[in-house]
Amino acid sequence: MNLLFEIRYCLIGLLKDKHFCVTALLTLALCIGGNTAIFSMLNTLVLQPLPFADSKKIVEIYNTYAGTAADRDSSNIPLFLDYSENTDVFSHLALIKDFAANMGGEDLSQRVTGLKVTPQFFAIFKVAPHMGAFFRTEHRVRGQDAVVVLGYSLWKHQFAGDRDIVGRQIILNGQTNEIIGVAPRSMEALFPSPKTTVYKPYAWRSSEVHPSARHFNNARLFGRLKPRGTVRAAQRQVDHRDQIYYETTPHDRDFLDRTQHKSKVITLHKERVRYHKTALYLLQLGALFVLLIGCVNIANLLLVRSNARQQEFAIRCAIGARPITIGRQLLIESLLLFVAGGVNSILFGAWFIKLANSYAMDMLPPMQPLRLDAAAVVFALLLAILFGFITAILPIARILSRDLIKSLTQSNRGISGSKSMRLLSSGFVSAQIALALVLTIGSGLLWLSYAKVVQRDYGFDPYNVTVARIHLSNPMYRDGDKIRTMQNRLLEAIQTIPGVDSAALGSALPTQGGYSYNLFSIYGYELTEGEDILAASRMSVSPDFMRTLDIEILQGRSFSAADLADTRHHVIIDKNLANRYFINKNPIGHKLGFVGPDTAEEKWPIVIGVAESAQHRQLDEKQRTPFIYENLQQKPRRQIALYIKSAIASETLLPMVRQRLQDIDPDLALYSTGKLRDYLNKSLNSRRVILFLLLAFAAVAVALSAIGIYGIVAYTVRQETREIGIRIALGANNVHIFAKVFKMTFIKTGIGVLLGISGAIALARQISTMLYEVDTIDPIVYCLAAATVFIISIAASYIPAKRATQIQPMQTLKAE
Repeated sequence: MNLLFEIRYCLIGLLKDKHFCVTALLTLALCIGGNTAIFSMLNTLVLQPLPFADSKKIVEIYNTYAGTAADRDSSNIPLFLDYSENTDVFSHLALIKDFAANMGGEDLSQRVTGLKVTPQFFAIFKVAPHMGAFFRTEHRVRGQDAVVVLGYSLWKHQFAGDRDIVGRQIILNGQTNEIIGVAPRSMEALFPSPKTTVYKPYAWRSSEVHPSARHFNNARLFGRLKPRGTVRAAQRQVDHRDQIYYETTPHDRDFLDRTQHKSKVITLHKERVRYHKTALYLLQLGALFVLLIGCVNIANLLLVRSNARQQEFAIRCAIGARPITIGRQLLIESLLLFVAGGVNSILFGAWFIKLANSYAMDMLPPMQPLRLDAAAVVFALLLAILFGFITAILPIARILSRDLIKSLTQSNRGISGSKSMRLLSSGFVSAQIALALVLTIGSGLLWLSYAKVVQRDYGFDPYNVTVARIHLSNPMYRDGDKIRTMQNRLLEAIQTIPGVDSAALGSALPTQGGYSYNLFSIYGYELTEGEDILAASRMSVSPDFMRTLDIEILQGRSFSAADLADTRHHVIIDKNLANRYFINKNPIGHKLGFVGPDTAEEKWPIVIGVAESAQHRQLDEKQRTPFIYENLQQKPRRQIALYIKSAIASETLLPMVRQRLQDIDPDLALYSTGKLRDYLNKSLNSRRVILFLLLAFAAVAVALSAIGIYGIVAYTVRQETREIGIRIALGANNVHIFAKVFKMTFIKTGIGVLLGISGAIALARQISTMLYEVDTIDPIVYCLAAATVFIISIAASYIPAKRATQIQPMQTLKAE
């Protein structure tokens, strides 16, 4: 009963001080709400296991080539077969590969993306089909693979959740396939719609099984460890198999030594979040900094409030109350305040999560939309309770350390004017400034890095370029001549559209993947001792590709239609490759290509041009890899990207392009359409979201620290009213009074800035991998951030300083 009475008493006391309560509750709701939203991301992606049984046993095996730029590459069929037959640590192994198809039949016509998987794929995740069945071993054989398993979302939305779907047929790329099952919804946590809408069996030709294809990486390899299997044991067995291959294939030893090849086994959970974990921890740290600053403000307010109630506490002690009772009530008040703020923060957190689902999902790995689950609610309440305890410690300690009855005989200044109280408040202010400056410098470094990426010369002009993808899925496009004829007809038809400057085809889109990274050879070139293996990215393009993207030809020429008559393949290399391997030489006429050293000389491609280096793969790639362009006319492809240079808006141009395509082949369709510039912007979404959130945290942190400075300076001026009044009465002018107030702020701010710079240096080292062409100790960023925080802090004390100069000495002394 006593506890309930004390809670009721404290609640009434808080409600009487409405301004204090509203300020504290809003601060807590904002600060804890931000932490709750970031924690939801962190918990869903990093802390929680994947939503599959024994998910820690699910691993991915991939190839690394430390001697090249391919620090992480995929896997292949020979490795899958080798590990399946000659290791005993895996209960299941499966190979997967992305594919896309035009889906038609029964009044359906759309582009679908999916996965080709070997039969044990679903067993790795220990999932059962939602309906029907999964693939069997015989489906891995070509000719017996005309079956599909629908993704849950495709079945639910495209087929209206038809319970009789199993046994029906759909047409993919002109071929009839039987629907044998529907995948469970849980698979979308790993490969969500629309990324994966359909599954097909992974079947291959006999030539792809040959050991010579052991490093032809074009698929991902997943596995499930046996109950007693470990990642370390799996790594040992994989290394053993690779060592056997190394010892039995002497012709590949030089390649393996120079590339420093190693197969890597890693849990799928770690692999899934490795690119995002640092960013999420950084955001959580930023949110905690904001919360700390907010709690420091509230702690200062609670100290001020307890000091203002000193006489009340003293009277209660004089009539029999114990100091421990008063201390307990201060703790209850703090907990009530923080728990109420925590409850409010849940609403703020839900709103922040809604914003994240709308705008931040592109920066995250494949996952279901975030939600405010029980873990996030518990986190918010525990955070509130923890900081409620911490914040209450200082006011309680101050009360328990004083002789409250004796203080009744002291002046009205009481303990508020004591040296220890001033030092404590000053420490709070300096800590706020330091935390705010750390966040400001960190976000400043990331902003500068982002600006350098955006302003970087990509080597091509993305403006006024409309892009689209086309897949020649019809079986008639099996022959290279037919593919070439269709592509030429399409380009000629697009050139007839008024307002089109040029059109070209390529095998990939910038920043969207599809660029092969392979070893190449230079005829007559011998690697020196210790020199890295020759490797480059490559892309097939049509003759007008360079003109369409304004990629400058520095030497030689671009491709032309006449090249088709030449049986010799032609290539164009970029400046990066030319400067690395043709120092003080003219590369034109040299023989170079993706061929083996034993290839006959007359079959080696010839370099006909050197192009300006272009940033095709990633805009924030710190070191551009060598690049080789191949002639699409000489090596036609079924899956291509269309580039159109025109001042016409994409929304107007694309319908005309679709019509031209329909006139050529009604079964073909454009997909992944849009402006090239939009694709480039989208590739920076991850950086942009992190930057936006950190800038928001930094702005809130600086604002909270400014509010804290204003509050403590105003309180100090109010407590020193008598002293200031006496100074004015003795002749002190406004300048002296201003100087006295600003001196307090200047010292506190200076200490905070020094501490903040030290903390920022430590933080910058941790985020160095996220910085692009920016030093971790960039003097401009540090100086600007320090100056900004310093000026705002000084400005926050202006109003209290102004009020100090308006104190009337006679009224003050009469009141005293």
